[in-house]
Amino acid sequence: MRAETRDGGEGGIRTHVPDFSDHPISSRRRYDRFGTSPCVPILAEGLARERFEATIKPLFRTHRGGGLESATDNTRIRPLSLDRPPDLIEGKQVKLLFIAALIVSGAALAAEPRLTIQSGSKTVSFTLSDLLKRPGVRTVAVSADPSYAGQARTYRAVAAAELFRGIEISTSGTVVFKCLDGFSGPLNASDLLNTDPQKSIAFIALEDPNKKWPPLKPGQSATAGPFYLVWQNPEKSNIAREMWPSQLAALEVTTDLPSLFPKIVPKSQDKNVQAGFTSFIRNCFMCHTLNGQGTSQLGPDLNIPFNPTEYMGEKYLRHLIRDPQSLRRWPQSKMSGFSPRDLADSELDQIVAYLRAMSGQKAQ
Repeated sequence: MRAETRDGGEGGIRTHVPDFSDHPISSRRRYDRFGTSPCVPILAEGLARERFEATIKPLFRTHRGGGLESATDNTRIRPLSLDRPPDLIEGKQVKLLFIAALIVSGAALAAEPRLTIQSGSKTVSFTLSDLLKRPGVRTVAVSADPSYAGQARTYRAVAAAELFRGIEISTSGTVVFKCLDGFSGPLNASDLLNTDPQKSIAFIALEDPNKKWPPLKPGQSATAGPFYLVWQNPEKSNIAREMWPSQLAALEVTTDLPSLFPKIVPKSQDKNVQAGFTSFIRNCFMCHTLNGQGTSQLGPDLNIPFNPTEYMGEKYLRHLIRDPQSLRRWPQSKMSGFSPRDLADSELDQIVAYLRAMSGQKAQ
């Protein structure tokens, strides 16, 4: 993180934190005579009293003439109240308070991860430390992890069905997952809550803060944690790659899929179109909307104003799905290709058939 101090006008000093554009310290309210107007209030409002006592107070001591002074270099700060910043703070003092604010900021950013399950008006929240201590936590082996290039991996995990105990949910219902990066999509409740070993079983993998998982991409720090939905024997229930949401944040119980998103349901009863609809939900709907309906907007809508079978043609659409960079070079694209291992040729043909059918079924 970089910090810049600038002339704030009227004798003030501006302090800017450019690497956290959405952080209170660098919000639209950041510039005034005092400099970082959220800086002092956050000391009182952003932390519980005990955290203030442990992290901020040791930086200062009371000056016999009133106010505070640095506990390290005797630099005095004018008498101030935590609720009312002084009219002017000099450079060293801004630095001192800025350091204190960064400590607070870091503490806030390091808040313990939580996984939330919502069903109607009922919300249940689990902290990572609580889940790691649950007696039901076990070691789960994954033979080919799609988030880690098909590698075999093991995780400490809890069965997804266990977290839904006491929550009313129909087996025909839908559970919408939501991830920290905006990835979102529906899962069949019957798949997610299954405990029959003859079918795929879902687990919530838990990342131990002291034993971090590898980064998802080389040169980046983000891992699949702290919560990651993994499957044992995914082939038994035809669990697709996109049904392994990493950086999981929430699960929301909803109604059945046709009732939730009626505009994506094909009118055609052709078997290839119907099969393509199922494959579309499992492989594409986690990033794209169709006819304006869906839970994620990482990619464009695939029917309005035009369907890709209309403006791209089926030949090049297949190229795009298999290897997006082979059709148009865009290093920043978030779409990864679907190899034949992830999506069989027959399934790809069915998805194209579904999209072709939906091109004549546009709905705003």
